[in-house]
Amino acid sequence: CALPIYPLLGGNEAMRRLITQAHDDGLRVIGDITLNHCGRTHPWFTAAQDPSAPERDYFRFDPDLQYGYECWFDVPTLPKFDHTSSGLRDRLVRDEASPVRRWLREGLDGWRVDVANMAGRMGSVDVTHEFARDVRAAMAAEGGDTLLMAEHGHDASGDLLGDGWHGTMNYAGFTRQVWCWLRSPDFHETFLGLPVEVPVISGEQFASSVRAFHARIPWRSLLASWNILSSHDTARIRSVVGTAERQVAALALAVGLPEIGRAHV
Repeated sequence: CALPIYPLLGGNEAMRRLITQAHDDGLRVIGDITLNHCGRTHPWFTAAQDPSAPERDYFRFDPDLQYGYECWFDVPTLPKFDHTSSGLRDRLVRDEASPVRRWLREGLDGWRVDVANMAGRMGSVDVTHEFARDVRAAMAAEGGDTLLMAEHGHDASGDLLGDGWHGTMNYAGFTRQVWCWLRSPDFHETFLGLPVEVPVISGEQFASSVRAFHARIPWRSLLASWNILSSHDTARIRSVVGTAERQVAALALAVGLPEIGRAHV
């Protein structure tokens, strides 16, 4: 699975130069990885079309499913991994040649895990905590000071036990509250994916909600989480709050609350 960087993007050597220059400038480089699913043309899924292939166990095939296999959000081009497969976990995470470990040796300083809330969950199966510990242990085997960040668009408190994902992109415990308190009256887009407008809350309600969420997760998980104001998946914070003054207030909250974005494996 350790596929090369596309030549269109400069190839592997361009990636190495980027990491080297960033490190020389005192910056860290975190990769973005999807451990929940792959593409339909991925070599593992192609091989899995043979019922006798070991890759067959990496996915869930079922003739009663719409496309004959489990896929992410019913998107047929994105077959979902079956994380109960030990063979999958070896090749995806645990083996030295796995993408999780290989790119750390290439110089990356950690991973932001795409749709981490779904990795290890499929129907009645839930091995998310066990899988997160596997990823963290694999990263620790490579040594170094690395970060394991889970993308989680909803309440991540149940997934942050302190021994798996270091932290989360803190939409539930920070972003939503900032939007609700500082939103512009002229902002009428949907609320972070929900089919409603952004609610309006008071400063007291903001503080109460943030405290309540942060009380539900280990302190070290809170310190490793990202208190983000907006992202590539949302409207930008300036669009939400409307004015430079409110934008500065939002920034003050982001840098003033306990959040260091660093952790040790």
